[in-house]
Amino acid sequence: MVSKRRVQLLVIALTVELGFAVVGRWNALDRLLHGDHGPGSVFAVVRLSWVLLVLVIAGDMARAWLRARSALYRKDQTIAAVGSTTHDWLWESDLAFTFTYHSPGVERLLGYRPEDLVGVSMGDLLADQERERAQSILADGLAQLTGWQDVDRLWRHRDGHSVVLRGSAAAIRDESGKAIGFRGTRSRVSDLVAEDDVLAIRDRVEQLLTSGTVEIALQPIASLFTGRLAGAEALARFPDGRGPDLWFEEAREAGMSRALDAMTFTAALASFAALPDTCYLSVNASPALILDPAFPRWLLDCAVPLERLVIEITEHVAIPDYPTLNTALAPMRERGVRLAVDDTGAGYASLRHVLQLRPDIIKIDRSLTAELSGDRARRSLVTALVLLALDIGATVTGEGVETPAELATLIDLGVDAAQGYLLARPTTDPADWCTWPDRNWAESVCSDLPRPAPQ
Repeated sequence: MVSKRRVQLLVIALTVELGFAVVGRWNALDRLLHGDHGPGSVFAVVRLSWVLLVLVIAGDMARAWLRARSALYRKDQTIAAVGSTTHDWLWESDLAFTFTYHSPGVERLLGYRPEDLVGVSMGDLLADQERERAQSILADGLAQLTGWQDVDRLWRHRDGHSVVLRGSAAAIRDESGKAIGFRGTRSRVSDLVAEDDVLAIRDRVEQLLTSGTVEIALQPIASLFTGRLAGAEALARFPDGRGPDLWFEEAREAGMSRALDAMTFTAALASFAALPDTCYLSVNASPALILDPAFPRWLLDCAVPLERLVIEITEHVAIPDYPTLNTALAPMRERGVRLAVDDTGAGYASLRHVLQLRPDIIKIDRSLTAELSGDRARRSLVTALVLLALDIGATVTGEGVETPAELATLIDLGVDAAQGYLLARPTTDPADWCTWPDRNWAESVCSDLPRPAPQ
């Protein structure tokens, strides 16, 4: 790397060059100032101006370089300080997952000195039973360049025993935005999570993915303008009766969440056949699935009515790179697929999702619809979301509606649609689905209900 001293010498040399240029061309400059506009005088002054311009440009470049070098130095010092004081293992690798840096934490966790592992492949440090499983995570991380979050893996300690470590990683990008490697951290998992527990979770998720035994429940979404069925949300139901949140949490820990997401998304598309042509199907998808290069190609080739498909992204899912996600969504949205942001109002991330992704549907979280009729603050927030939706050309759906008063208030506030236990619980029975197009939910639950008085 060019040193600060060399940059200073370059600036001095250019300054001296400018001084000699001024002295050497002083007579020509003097003649020009006294009215001699001959070619020789003009050419000399032009050359002098050129030297001055070069000096100014070189000075600006030197200052920018020194600022960048200073920022890089401060960043390196921050990483070094964190690495030397934390018990976690901080690491960096190239795009082939060959390690280029380790903090002292690797010795505390795996028994290796940091310098012993520079140039070592990540796969070589995994326990034998983990290497094949890990290839899919590494391949996904490389293909999508989004890294991974909170994945549990068995690592090989220097003395031979296995250690359960939880890790996250993100892509390292240069000043042009090009990915040049990965940076991440790993820490010891609680002693309550034993090696056998991690392997049992892996086996359970793998068996589910192999068998494909997942059911789809639908929950109706009713239009609050017509009272009729507007669409339905597809929800995964698993054979052991445990909730989707737990299954996806285990899949994430096993590094298989994208595979489970793809399986449930595919299963949900079969529900189109049970819905009338006037209704849409809303299906959850994680950013990791959408960013998989194969997903848009697969979806656009599916024999499903894309103009009736809504992809839901939840507030609880981190989005590391909004422009990249928007780029991945663009070909699908051009073909008619709509985008919904779920759980809006549950946290700060949901508002960022709305502003960055500009969805077609904003779904209001149950935390806002609960007791909406008697809470002025909640009504103000819902009103603000309705106005925001008007500004970006979206519609608003209230989730978790459980009382007639909540539904009536949503209607009064101009919310477009609603879903919740008041209307119908999620069901896997197609016989129930067939009755939905003929119902008028708003009329049946709100016809005799007085509107809340203004406050």
